[in-house]
Parts: sequence; structure tokens; C-alpha cells
Amino acid sequence: MTTRTAMTTTRRIASAVLTLVIVVLVILLWPARFGGSTHWIIVAGNSMEPTYDLGDVVLTRSTTTPTVGDVVVFEVPYGVGEGSLVIHRIIGERDDGSFVMQGDNRDTADQWRVRPEHVVGTPLLRLPGFGKVVAAISSGALVAPALGLAVTIALWPRRRRDDPDRPTDHDPTTALERPGLVASPSGWRPEITEAEMATAREWLEQELRRIEQTYVEAPPLPVRPRAPRPQPVGAASHRSG
Repeated sequence: MTTRTAMTTTRRIASAVLTLVIVVLVILLWPARFGGSTHWIIVAGNSMEPTYDLGDVVLTRSTTTPTVGDVVVFEVPYGVGEGSLVIHRIIGERDDGSFVMQGDNRDTADQWRVRPEHVVGTPLLRLPGFGKVVAAISSGALVAPALGLAVTIALWPRRRRDDPDRPTDHDPTTALERPGLVASPSGWRPEITEAEMATAREWLEQELRRIEQTYVEAPPLPVRPRAPRPQPVGAASHRSG
């Protein structure tokens, strides 16, 4: 295998990896940034086992017709974890139109009265164990490697056979004679300063942190029974069979 073939193969592999990273980031960033219908959460407990495990990432699609039996992601309407996202199953519907929620691995229902407007969506895709990757991205642990890969691919020297001004390996021309360019064995490439790299890294870190979400486990509290309605004197109570 020649040096040129090895460089071409490496470039293709790096491009494929970068494409995959971009696709994943678009899926994760697009809803929050542009008002799309796709959301995501990281499962942070065992209340939905074996359907969803700790560390899974669940992508959801917005729905306007949640029904009993559906697994949904909803915003906690009040109390502990208000505004956070929880993924549980609808096990019933109350007279006031609110849903009774419960985890598949729970013996009791949630304490909240979840209304249809609190439902964010229904599961669209499960990414087992992908939460660690998302957490690493959110914390910035993968920012430097990802940025380095992107810059390497963008600035990888490419041979231009039709450029008569391209210097050869023995060309004494120095980078000082071509402002903004630095020499490489196979041509000239743009020069990136440390300040520009720092600015790009800071921007990327800010964008990636936007994908961070909070997941709160519903406390195992039973649904409070509704007080019986007072019956008029002399009226017979009615029970459905």
C-alpha cells in the first residue's frame, strides 16, 4: 500500500466518523434549537426496566393523542422535579382527563396528575447505553477530540496537479512569502491560530451543552384516592358492573 493510498483510506474513515458524529448531533440538537418534534432523554433509573435500562437514550416524537397503555415522556407538572422529563407508562385516566402514570418496574403509581399538555412525546428510538456518550459530550470530554478530528479533515493537505504554482518538496519558498498559509509536503494549507482554535472550541462547548437534559425519577408514592361525592338524601348510589 502506497503512502497516497494510505492517506486516502485514512481520510475516508475520518470522513465517515465525522459524518456519523454530525448526524447524531443534528438529531440531538435540532429539536431544542429549531423547534422540531423530536426530543430525547437519558434514563437515569430502573423504574422502566426491562423496557428501558439505566443509561439508555430515548428519542421521542411529539404526539397529540396519548392513550392508556402508551409509554410517554412528560414534564413533571408540580412538586419534586417540576419541569423535568420523566418516561413512564399511562396506566389509567381520571375523570378530570388527567393520566395516571407508573413505571413498569414500580408497584405503585406516580403522585402527579399528568394532563395531555404535559406529555412531550412517545418513544421513537432507543439507544442502549448511549447515555454515557451524551453525558461525555455534554460535559465537554469529547469536545477537543471531535474538534481536532474536524479540523484535521478540513485542513488535510490535498495534492493539486493542475496548480503550476504548487511548490515541490525542494521548493525553497517559505511560508512567509504566502501570508495565511503554511507549507506541507504536498502543498499549502490555511494557517489556524491558537486564538481561532480556542474560539471555535468555546463555541462548540456552548452548543453541545445545550443538549443536556435532566431526568428525575418519580417517587414511589401512590395516587391519592378521590373523596366520594356527597349523595343527596334519599338518592341511591350507582355502581357500574
